[in-house]
Amino acid sequence: YNIPLIVRDGSGRFTGDIEKTREQLFSSVDLLPMLVSLGHQGSTDWLHTNPDWQQLYGRRADLLACLRDADAPGREYVVFTTDEFFPVNMNYLHANQHVVGLVTASGKLGAYCRWRPGTTELITQAGEQVEYFDYTNDQARLEIHSTPDSPKAHLALKFLFDEVVPNELEAPMPKALEAARATARKNFLKYMALADVSGLFAGLAPFGNG
Repeated sequence: YNIPLIVRDGSGRFTGDIEKTREQLFSSVDLLPMLVSLGHQGSTDWLHTNPDWQQLYGRRADLLACLRDADAPGREYVVFTTDEFFPVNMNYLHANQHVVGLVTASGKLGAYCRWRPGTTELITQAGEQVEYFDYTNDQARLEIHSTPDSPKAHLALKFLFDEVVPNELEAPMPKALEAARATARKNFLKYMALADVSGLFAGLAPFGNG
């Protein structure tokens, strides 16, 4: 999940240092605030006119600032999740189906987890399968040799479960969206249960959280 972003500013109003390639980390969730700010002539004042918007987008990295300044800060980390769900009768190896990935400047962690039955709560520190690539080693950037038992991998896993999951993935939603979130979660759990019972699908499209 390392995808390049190319921006062309025909107006020349929103970009600077265009000869420099940006190396900072950003996430797809940073794109929406950037696009809305572009629609407001490059201003982020819109973010402060609604408390729900501030709660949803206030902690996003400022991608627009990075377009203007090659030295603007990016993210400390990028997190990615996907639920590679398929029916239990097809999962004869009992593979963990819920994947959480964490990328920092120094490494990439992948944790293949399970949920507590009937919930979307990750079972942490108990049976997750881990891969880790240490980016301080140029060869590791090829992501061929994983070191899941290294001290760096253990620290990254602890950071993921102690900080990122509760404060990013499970961060509270604005009250106006709590019901929609609960309904979506309930419907997805029903979908998983139905697929398990029917056993009709050899593989279902991944369901991701950005």
